[in-house]
Amino acid sequence: MYFHQNCPIFQTKKASNLFGFNFPKNIGGVEKIDKTLCMCLGPDEWIVISEPELKTQFDDIFARLSGYLTISITDISNRNIGFILRGSEVQKYINSGCPLDLDLKSFPVGKSSRTVFESVSILLFRDSETSFRLECWRSFSSYLTNFFERIAKTND
Repeated sequence: MYFHQNCPIFQTKKASNLFGFNFPKNIGGVEKIDKTLCMCLGPDEWIVISEPELKTQFDDIFARLSGYLTISITDISNRNIGFILRGSEVQKYINSGCPLDLDLKSFPVGKSSRTVFESVSILLFRDSETSFRLECWRSFSSYLTNFFERIAKTND
């Protein structure tokens, strides 16, 4: 689920109380609570990724907020697909298609960024030293799956 807003409510205690987590203030910042991941993509833009069973809860909160705030909220559950990429060599393999410096000093655990992978626009989140979450549009899933399978086969 994705949303964008034009007021400071998501930086307040009220938002924290409604959602159960703080919205990151810095671009690239991430809040991870239980089964929910919230990433700041821009100065007033966030993406919230959670388990399907939490969708109704978030829909209710967003509906309440839209009653008194001017905000834009878009459910992108059917647009995006996520990949979990893990392993001791994962950084090297992602860098074979992504121009970001993924060294731990430059891209530490808990950081996220919009970038590209093999010309595909992606959202990349590092959740441990050897694990990343990569989000992309569903239409690119076969292309990226094939790419990852080729990397896995050639590096076994």
